[in-house]
Amino acid sequence: MELKHIIGYQAEKCLNIKWSRQEGENVILFTSGGTIIAMDSESNEQKRFFFGHSAPICCFDINEQGNMIASAQEGKNSIIRIWDYATARCITMMTMPVVSLKCLSFSHDGKYLASVGKDSHNKELIIIWDISRVHRGEKPEIIARQISEFNILCLKFSPIDNTRLASCGKENIRFWRIRDGGNIRGSAVVLNHHARNTVFTCLDFEYGFKSTDFMENESLKRIFVGSKHGMVFQVNYQNETLESTYKTNDGAIYSIAVNDAFCVTGSEDTYLRVWPLDFQEFFMEAQHEGTVSAVDISRDGLKVTCGTTYGSIGILDKSNQNYKTLLRSHTGEIVAMDFHKQKQNIITVSRDKTIRLWDVETADEVYEFSSPVD
Repeated sequence: MELKHIIGYQAEKCLNIKWSRQEGENVILFTSGGTIIAMDSESNEQKRFFFGHSAPICCFDINEQGNMIASAQEGKNSIIRIWDYATARCITMMTMPVVSLKCLSFSHDGKYLASVGKDSHNKELIIIWDISRVHRGEKPEIIARQISEFNILCLKFSPIDNTRLASCGKENIRFWRIRDGGNIRGSAVVLNHHARNTVFTCLDFEYGFKSTDFMENESLKRIFVGSKHGMVFQVNYQNETLESTYKTNDGAIYSIAVNDAFCVTGSEDTYLRVWPLDFQEFFMEAQHEGTVSAVDISRDGLKVTCGTTYGSIGILDKSNQNYKTLLRSHTGEIVAMDFHKQKQNIITVSRDKTIRLWDVETADEVYEFSSPVD
């Protein structure tokens, strides 16, 4: 017996949703409980399942080379797994000594993995792992670690320098540099009044970092940071200064993705929006039934995928401005289900106050019935 499909996307557990980095693939990666699923965005076929975690996955990342995935599960002493993308095999495991792990990030060359989470003293612990030899059977090695007094909600490696990272959190945006001797030195972006009571939720580096004219073009050296106030903050990568602020959304921004032509935001006001990099006015949007908690841009820049807290995953095709829903799921515990053998349907009842009918062959939702009362 072979598993064909898993119905479910739990955005409240794991905000990440990613496009595959493999050339020619139209595959997106998302989580359902303790499993990562690789699904073809055109056929809806679920091509790979990454099994092994014993608790829900809280974060994951895929390296730029497209051959490795890192994932972490909820709970104390969080387990991090490194996977071979082609075979869906777990290559190695390590334990992060934290109460809760928040995010993972590969360096641009795939040699290092950054992890951050709350330790037992409620401080942020950053660990940098050398994973360059895990495919040869060697264990990951910790090359740097740092305790931070500053809240961190998002941490990412620079796309051009594997010794430099950027982070954001409550009332702070910071840059970090890995030093000889295993230290990670941090420096704050001066935010003045913008820092007060502002929670910076997400960040992304401009795609222009990867272009050949990066060193000559100052405009490419930017980082964009989202906040709970619906603002996007533009930070200069070179001199680590705040350049501009933009009011883009009525609700909190929980996800952001940037390339060399546009920026995508996902927010609490249920909108996915596509913006030019001057943020004068969005040129595309799609409304959803819940908070848009995760976004990512395909390698060719033509498609945007998003996940919502309502349990749905969709794709916006920029070339024709068409939006389609790939997957819908319950947002609460399923308490009852039944199978109709003749019509090949499954019916499920959930604590999210819905009854849903599913097609067994396609895993598509056929009907949804909502209860107006508890």
